[in-house]
Amino acid sequence: MIFPSALWVWFLLFAIAKLASEVVTKTLAHHHAGAAEIPIESDKVAAAAEGFRICRCRNTAIDRCKDSGYAALMESYPMLHHGRPGPDYDASFWQALHTLQDRIWPQMSARIEAARKLGAHWEAETVPFAWVEEGRALAHVGVIAHPLRLLGEDRVVAGIHAVCVDPEARGRGLGRRCMEAALAWIDERFDLAKLSTAIPAFYGRWGFSVVPTHRFIAQRAGGGGPARPAILGDTARIRALLSARTPTSNVYATRDPGWLPIIDLALQGRLPDGVLMVPERDFLIVARQQEDALHLDDVVGPELPALEEVLAAIPFRFERVIYGFTPDRLDPAARAEQVPLQEGVMQVRGAWPKLPPFAVSTVWEH
Repeated sequence: MIFPSALWVWFLLFAIAKLASEVVTKTLAHHHAGAAEIPIESDKVAAAAEGFRICRCRNTAIDRCKDSGYAALMESYPMLHHGRPGPDYDASFWQALHTLQDRIWPQMSARIEAARKLGAHWEAETVPFAWVEEGRALAHVGVIAHPLRLLGEDRVVAGIHAVCVDPEARGRGLGRRCMEAALAWIDERFDLAKLSTAIPAFYGRWGFSVVPTHRFIAQRAGGGGPARPAILGDTARIRALLSARTPTSNVYATRDPGWLPIIDLALQGRLPDGVLMVPERDFLIVARQQEDALHLDDVVGPELPALEEVLAAIPFRFERVIYGFTPDRLDPAARAEQVPLQEGVMQVRGAWPKLPPFAVSTVWEH
């Protein structure tokens, strides 16, 4: 029997459509728990949803790339990793990220390892937003959840840290993509975000504003006390005191259980001897000497000791005290002095409360 030509065309189109439908059905059945391909409409895809990995490949985005079948694809093509806790990522990811950070800040990975020896794990505390190509991390923005005492109230604030771009990849907008993804993630979870920087104009485009910080100075002399520099054998004691600490200030103070001061001290090359252990006392001191000044960065214990007890424990001589934190609970008579902008600034995003002059210790930064 001979069909009219129009019927032949209709029959052919029907057969093609049926075959295509079967292929799509089988594909979705195989990958429904893994990845579905959707068109990329804009870079906003990278900030659209928590826990997604965005892969660029032949003008498609692969959503929820968790299927092991896509492992090779995720290693081979440019990708923004974001929105998942640090422990979710494997050793190869962290190796790539630490290699990038070492290019920007030499010896950073070795210092992170020093913090790990005292029980503070960088990878456990951060949510990374990183652009990776062919196994190389080219850009990164990290976010931590930072517990604070802020004007007498306990808050948790997003802390942005370790923002960097590989020098060979600058000018491609990779840092911007990481930052925009990080801020989209932050805005769904936090009322406030903060960071420390020497280039405030860079972050102003995303609504960050400068908040002046201070140091506090008091003419007080002392020295010859019994405190001694910590050793690795003091790790358990240090961790116990940090985890049970009371906030050093009611204006602005960290409330983290110890990982932030340890990581900061490690990054500054001050572990373990930047910590002073006080014999037979239930507190420790983070301090350093510079000329005739005692730089007091932190006092840690379940209760805040009296100022006289702290100063009496200091082993080196000093004629004045420079507080790196707000001493409203320890020495309220100390004089506030604004930190010059060229020494670095704090920037915030969101409804930051109106605070009196306050200080941010160098072991509370991120």
